[in-house]
Amino acid sequence: MKIKLFQIIILILVLAALSCPLGQESPCLAATMTSPNYSLDGTLLTGSGGSSDSESTTMDIDLAPVGAGSDTAYVSAVAILNIKLSSTSINWITTIEMSSKIFYGLTTEYGDTLTATPLTTQHSMDLLDLAQGTTYHFRLGGTDANGKEYLSDDYVFTTMILPKIITYAVESATEDKATFIWETDQKTTSEVEYIHGDTKEKMTKGSTTLSTDHKIEIDKLDPGTLYNIRLYGRNEAGHLAESDWFALITPADALGPIIIQVKTNAATIPGTDERIQAIISWETDEPATSILYFQRGISAKEKYDKEIFDDTLSKNHVMVLTDLKAGQAYRFKVASEDKYGNRSETHEMSLLAPHRRESIFQLIINNFKDIFGWTKRLKF
Repeated sequence: MKIKLFQIIILILVLAALSCPLGQESPCLAATMTSPNYSLDGTLLTGSGGSSDSESTTMDIDLAPVGAGSDTAYVSAVAILNIKLSSTSINWITTIEMSSKIFYGLTTEYGDTLTATPLTTQHSMDLLDLAQGTTYHFRLGGTDANGKEYLSDDYVFTTMILPKIITYAVESATEDKATFIWETDQKTTSEVEYIHGDTKEKMTKGSTTLSTDHKIEIDKLDPGTLYNIRLYGRNEAGHLAESDWFALITPADALGPIIIQVKTNAATIPGTDERIQAIISWETDEPATSILYFQRGISAKEKYDKEIFDDTLSKNHVMVLTDLKAGQAYRFKVASEDKYGNRSETHEMSLLAPHRRESIFQLIINNFKDIFGWTKRLKF
């Protein structure tokens, strides 16, 4: 029985030591800021200012009474909420009812004050019309029902700042492609907006990856064309960084299409009246027209007797020559022209039309003629 009574007495003493009646000097605050001038960056408590996002930060501090006396009103759950470009909200809870007051400014001299007279333990005040990217000092205060005034130490927070493009350049430009590079002071997405100078068509290309170094290539541009360009991106908070509009003129296309893989295939077409045709095909490295020049016989003349033209722009080209003379040689060359009027052509080439094939019936008769001489007199 004495042991149980002793344990109860020990427990009461421990609880009494942990309790902190208002007005009694005690170091028993569960979590107090032991050093002033901490900065609140929205997520962490650090020793210096910095950019912030809109997450809240909470801490426990104490309000020291102004003037004589040793009463301490404890403040818990101080939250710096939604730190933005030009505003933020500060919430806090006090252990006794008091009015709400915030002193704030660019230095510890403050200069601006917000006051709400209702006595409460739940306090919330909005700081508006702040400068972006600026560190502000603040201290909390209030007056209780007995007229006693309380003040906290000095603390700081920093408003957000708009991202900006530090430098940008055109890294390279060809007839149909351009590459842009730029640098931002904050991590942002990468976007290029470009407008065709003639058609006014608006196009964009970019990346959602957040970075301070940016590189975007745009393609399928028209040679010798003016484009209006704007570089931009948004940071994690959605704030925009953008360049001025600037002009880019792509180099003119002065080269004709490259012609490769020229092939010929001549054959007879079966039927009662066999015909001979030739298929001539080639490829180009860009869409272009199809032109075929040809002439029967081999000649030193530069001009050709006949020409076939197809104005369809394509990379794959096919031309068909019909009604060729069996066993005759033909000279030809192919040419292609792109949409900018640049033209390429091959050197002269030749093909040989095959001989007509004999029918099965004619082959049988010819065999009979070889075997039986009298069949030579037969008329068919």
